[in-house]
Amino acid sequence: MAEERQYYYIRSKLSGYVLDISGNVAYPGCEVGLWIQGDRKSNQMWRFDAETKTIRSEQANDYYVLDINDNDNLVVNGYDPSKTDQKWQRFDDKLLNVVDPRFCLDVNESDEAKGAKVIKYAFYGTENQFWEFEPVTPYPHVEERSVPPPSTSTLE
Repeated sequence: MAEERQYYYIRSKLSGYVLDISGNVAYPGCEVGLWIQGDRKSNQMWRFDAETKTIRSEQANDYYVLDINDNDNLVVNGYDPSKTDQKWQRFDDKLLNVVDPRFCLDVNESDEAKGAKVIKYAFYGTENQFWEFEPVTPYPHVEERSVPPPSTSTLE
């Protein structure tokens, strides 16, 4: 039996915007910022991988994980078990680095605008460092979809 994969929208408590792979096209090093939540957009759906301690994007079948680039900005990259900046854990309403939990994901400079950057930063408990995790509801199975009954009227 396949593993159940629960995806989430990860929403900033500061602005209400969700983590979003910029431009809706994932590639190695692509930035992840904040944007308005779309309707089941795979570039905004994330799951927690307990085995690798990563946060994976639904886009590209979980290939990309959250990572931090050399400028401390949040990006996506392919999983590399040696990269400590790819290892994140949910702790209540915070996202902390597994290797060094003094660091968290932080909305840069408390920016409340669409497109705000997310960075790795020391945890101070400010509002821009707290997140909500909204489960993405699965599509209904075909047999569960509402289908109108066939018409019983006839033309006269």
